[in-house]
Amino acid sequence: PLLQRFAGGFGVVTLSEDTLRRYAADRRASADHFPWLARVSPALRLSSEVEGAGENRREVWRLWRGEKGAKLRSRSLQSGQDRHYE
Repeated sequence: PLLQRFAGGFGVVTLSEDTLRRYAADRRASADHFPWLARVSPALRLSSEVEGAGENRREVWRLWRGEKGAKLRSRSLQSGQDRHYE
C-alpha cells in the first residue's frame, strides 16, 4: 500500500492530504497505521472511531486538519459494506 512507500525511513516524511485520502480509499488500508501517521504528521492525520449501536455500528475514518475532522470512510461492522466520502 501507499503507506509502505513512506516507511522506508528517509528522515523527515511529509504527508499530503491527497496521500492520506488515497490511503483511506485503499481497501488494504488499516487503522493500525494511524498512530504512526499521527507521529509523522500531527497537523494532518487520520483517526478511526466506532459510531452507532447494534446493527448500525460503523467504523468511521476521519481526516483531521488541526482541530477540524472530515469523514472519509465509513464501514458497517455488521455487513462490512464501505461508504466513501470526499
